[in-house]
Amino acid sequence: MVPMDEFASAVMTQEMAEALHIARPLLDAGDKIAARMSFKEAYNRIVDANKRSGIKPSWFPSLGQDKEGREVALAEAVRLGRIDAKLAIGLLPPDKIAPMLHSSGNKTLALEYTVLPAEELKARFQAMKLVIGQKR
Repeated sequence: MVPMDEFASAVMTQEMAEALHIARPLLDAGDKIAARMSFKEAYNRIVDANKRSGIKPSWFPSLGQDKEGREVALAEAVRLGRIDAKLAIGLLPPDKIAPMLHSSGNKTLALEYTVLPAEELKARFQAMKLVIGQKR
């Protein structure tokens, strides 16, 4: 769930971000085992402290440079209830909204955001013009 570089997109908690910040120097140095151990220890400590203080996890998207990976990360987070669909919609270009919603399991909202091909829009518009003309 934690992005390993600036290319990857993820939806993570503030606790994960803080633990990653602590483990990042070890990860940058190439010591993956020590980085994993450092992350795990810091994450558990932060989560325990937050639980004692009554602070609930707060999920947020961390969008990487890979634009295709954003749709996948956001869809999974919406499907799992980690972020609201409206937040995800605001982070994607129009042509990616319906596929993201569809893959997140939100079929009703996906229909609302489906972008029709230009030819189909023209055909529907022409059909509407005929119906309107016949009613006059």
